[in-house]
Amino acid sequence: MKKVVKINIKKTDELPVIAEQVFSTDADEIILVVPKFSKLAESIDNFKFLKGGFTKNNKTLSFESVDDQVVNLATKIGFAAENPFFAKAPESIDLEISSDKSKDPVEQDDPVESPVDEPVKAEVEESEELEENINKSENKAHQVFKEVEQELDRDFDPGPKKVHFSTSRKLGLAPVLAVFLIGIGIWTAMKILPQAEVKIITKKTPWEFQGEAVIDKRAVASDLQDLKIPGQVFTQRKNGELRFAATAKKMVKRKATGRVTIYNNHSIKPQQLVATTRFQTNDGKVFRIDKGVIVPGAKKVDGKLVPGSITAAITADKAGESYNIGPIKKLSIPGFKKSPDKYAGFYGEFKEPLSGGLIGNSYLPNEKDLAVGKKKSIAALKSSLEMTLKSQVPDDFKILEGATQVAIVKEKIGTKVDENNKFPVFTEIEASVIGFREKDLLAALKYQIDQDVGKEYSIKSHKIDYKLKKADLDNNKLFLDIDFSAVLIKPINEKKLRQQIVGKSESDLKASIFGLPGLENAQISLWPFWVSKVPQKQSKIKISID
Repeated sequence: MKKVVKINIKKTDELPVIAEQVFSTDADEIILVVPKFSKLAESIDNFKFLKGGFTKNNKTLSFESVDDQVVNLATKIGFAAENPFFAKAPESIDLEISSDKSKDPVEQDDPVESPVDEPVKAEVEESEELEENINKSENKAHQVFKEVEQELDRDFDPGPKKVHFSTSRKLGLAPVLAVFLIGIGIWTAMKILPQAEVKIITKKTPWEFQGEAVIDKRAVASDLQDLKIPGQVFTQRKNGELRFAATAKKMVKRKATGRVTIYNNHSIKPQQLVATTRFQTNDGKVFRIDKGVIVPGAKKVDGKLVPGSITAAITADKAGESYNIGPIKKLSIPGFKKSPDKYAGFYGEFKEPLSGGLIGNSYLPNEKDLAVGKKKSIAALKSSLEMTLKSQVPDDFKILEGATQVAIVKEKIGTKVDENNKFPVFTEIEASVIGFREKDLLAALKYQIDQDVGKEYSIKSHKIDYKLKKADLDNNKLFLDIDFSAVLIKPINEKKLRQQIVGKSESDLKASIFGLPGLENAQISLWPFWVSKVPQKQSKIKISID
C-alpha cells in the first residue's frame, strides 16, 4: 500500500533542516506544507536541491502552500504544487448577463466542500457550524472569483479597441463581487481575528528585614542562617612625586647639579670611571660625577670610530651661582692628562644647564612644610588609586564607602628646593578594598523569606540599603546594618499556562485562571464576541501578569 506523509515546516526553517526532515521520512509520497514568507521561497536553488535528492529514489515530493511564490518556484522545477484553498476545481455555474434587472444574475448549487489540511483546520476551526459556513463561503468566493475573471477576459480585446462593459453587465457583476467580499470577510474573521486575552493580577505580600550582615574574606560560602557572606579583597599600588612650596628662609651654600654625557672616542674597549671623577671647563671650573660608571667602547663604522657614551649625575666642586652653567660642548678629564691619547679620546658634555648653585638666602622646608607635603601627597595618590581600584572591580561586586585601607609602601622627601623654591615628595602607596556580591546577600535574605513565609514565594521587587557599621580591615571583615524590604508573589508560569488553556471553553478557561494559587484578580476576554473558546494557536493567546 502506498504511504503518504505530510510534513509541515516553519517559515524560519533553513534548507538543511527541511532537507533532513524530507529525506529521512519513510514514505512513498511526501507532501511538504510550506507557510507564507518561508525561507525556502527565497531562492529557486533550494527547490533544485530538493529535486536532486528525489531523482535518486522512487519517492515523490509535492508542495502545498498559500504562498504563490512557493507554488510558482516548485512548478518551475517540475514538482506538483497547489494552493490548498483552491486545490479542487469549482462546480460549473451559469453566469447570465442581461438587461433584465429582475432576473438573478447568478444561480448555482451549493458547492462541494473542499478538503482542508489538518494544520489549516487547527487555525480556523472554532465550531462545527462555523467551520461549515467558512468552507462554503470560501468555495463560493472562489467560484465567483473565477467566473468574474472569465467574464472580464471575454470583454477584453487585446487590439486597439478599448475595454468596455455595458450597464447591464456592471449591474450583474455587483452581487457577484458582494458575495466574494462577504466570503473573504468571513474567512478573515475566523482565520485571523479570534484572540484570547488574559490579564492576571497576582497577590502582593510585603516583607521586611532589619539586621546585621557580616562580609568575611575567609568565608568560603554563604552562611544563610547567620547572614555571613564571602568577601573578596582587591589591591592596587601607585606612586608619584609631587612638589610643595618651602616657607622657611635660611642662609645656604649650595652646589649646582645636573647631568653630563661622557664619550669614549679612544678605544673599542669600555672604560671605568670611579665616583668623584673630575670634569673641567676651559675656564677651570671643576665638576665631579656622583657615582662610578663604565663608559661603553667606541664602534668602528666604515673604518672610523663612532664614540660610545653614557649619561651620569654630576655636581659642582664648589657652591655658588657661578657654577650654574651650560650647555657646554666639551669638558676635559684632568685625570687622563698623563695619557695624551686618553685625554683627547675621553670627554664630557653638558647638554642642559646645571642649576641650584647658590651662596646666600634661600627657602628651605621646615617641619610643617614637610608634614603638609607628606599629607597632601598621600591624599592625592589615594584619591587617584581608589578610582583606579574601583574601575577594576567586577561589576557584580558591591564596594562600600569606608571599606578601603591605604598603606604607605615607600616615602622620600627631598630637602633641596628648585628654582621655584619647591621641594619634592616621592610616595608609593597600596590600597586594598573589601567587596562582596549583592546576589550572595540576596540569596541569604531569600533563605530568611523561605523560613518565614514559605519557599513558594519569589521576590517581585525589592529595596536594600547598606550602612557600614564597622570595618575590621586588618582581618578583612565588614559589619553591615541591613534595611531590606521586598514585595513577594507566588509566581505563575506563563508558558505552561498558555499551553494548558489552549482550546478550552470560556467556562473551563475561567476555572483554570481563577484557580491559580496567588491570584488576586484576573480579566478574561475572547474576541470577537462570537468566539466561545480559546484559539488553538498559542500566538493568538495574550497573557499579561502583574
